[in-house]
Amino acid sequence: MFKNIFKFFLLFLLVFVVASCEEVPTDGPGQGPGTGTDDTYEYVTPETDALKLSAEWEGKDFIEDGIGEVTVSQYVDGDTTNFKTKNGFTFTARYLGINTPESTYKVEPWGFAASKYTKQQLKAAHKIVLQCDDINDRVDSTGERYLAWVWLIDEAGDSRLLNLELVEVALAKSKANDTSFAEVFNKAVYDVTINRCRIYGYNNDPDYDYSKESKAMSLKEIRETYGTPEALKNELDKGKKVVVSGVVTRLNGLTACYIQQYDVDSNEYYGIYIYGGYTTQSAFKVGNSIVIEGKIGYYNGSLQITDVNAKVKSFAPSNTDDLIYVNEVEDKSVITYENHALMGSLVKVTDLTVTGGNDADSNAFTIYTSYVDKNGVTRKLDVRVDNNTNLVGPDGERITSYQYFSGKTIKELVAQVSYFDYNTDDNYDGYVQLMLSSLNDIVLE
Repeated sequence: MFKNIFKFFLLFLLVFVVASCEEVPTDGPGQGPGTGTDDTYEYVTPETDALKLSAEWEGKDFIEDGIGEVTVSQYVDGDTTNFKTKNGFTFTARYLGINTPESTYKVEPWGFAASKYTKQQLKAAHKIVLQCDDINDRVDSTGERYLAWVWLIDEAGDSRLLNLELVEVALAKSKANDTSFAEVFNKAVYDVTINRCRIYGYNNDPDYDYSKESKAMSLKEIRETYGTPEALKNELDKGKKVVVSGVVTRLNGLTACYIQQYDVDSNEYYGIYIYGGYTTQSAFKVGNSIVIEGKIGYYNGSLQITDVNAKVKSFAPSNTDDLIYVNEVEDKSVITYENHALMGSLVKVTDLTVTGGNDADSNAFTIYTSYVDKNGVTRKLDVRVDNNTNLVGPDGERITSYQYFSGKTIKELVAQVSYFDYNTDDNYDGYVQLMLSSLNDIVLE
């Protein structure tokens, strides 16, 4: 039954190509060096060069004092980064006074460039200092992200405001009118718009897919093309438009899911994570067969489909159990990022010993486990619970800590295979983890 259904979807996939982007002129009426597709204009940053950090920050803590030195915990995009204080507190900072094009849940022109630029500047900094504008009003509308000025300190002690620099290199719009740096930001915007470059002009982003047509690809093709170590490291064709189909195997909150697709030739099932952003995706229901348009994305070393087109085709199954295949893996050592048939797919493993864990500040946590392989070697295998996963215990309360699993043995676990890269350097260095979606998918002893 399942195989026949997917023969139908493979045929449907070939004709499901839709337009989702507005046409951008390749030779617009811009008057500056940013016109057309060339991006060779030499950007200058006079306002950033002149502005310096004057407040005392050494020995202070950003969370407690509104200013303090931090380190990067995780790169996110052009205007959002996860930082860690000297006290070990990890949090998300939204860059104050700016807005860069999107590059995660949605892909916009110059979004990847902004994200890359921010990462490069943070990596090059000798020290990073965050400063709030108003200590009594320093969280964004979500209530979960701290608003911050991001100062980069070099080895000589000179400081640069990254927020302002992103505006001057035409990779961010200014939103600083109600801040203490409003005047200097307004001057920077005036200067950069004259040249009509990047987000202020008509020149095309060389890393953005402006085509109106999406390429139909099987999940096997996507995994074997974009799931190799080299492709993951270089984020090959990031933002490329694709059309894929599959069966929803598990949800991750209301906006994301995992899908799986059967490949006739290899007799294997291939899976991938679908990130729907911040909008509830009603089509994402376990057991549903979907055909979806999105873009190739990478997040923390893991391959995903992002910027999901609203026109999702969804078909409810007659029998969910017949459609969701669970790969029962006896030899857990084969769960590696090189195994394309397992990455992103649903697996069942047994006999994991809980050895510890780590709790994040956003209700997410990691369970550290170990097992003995067929050669008698003890190996590690992490189980991850995302912040979008609502695990409800027998008492009706949400489980928000690995401590719930401490001292126990996981007799059975059904979970998605994923990969996590530390993402703090350019090396492809991380580990495979199993993403737990429901307490019904785990048997404890």
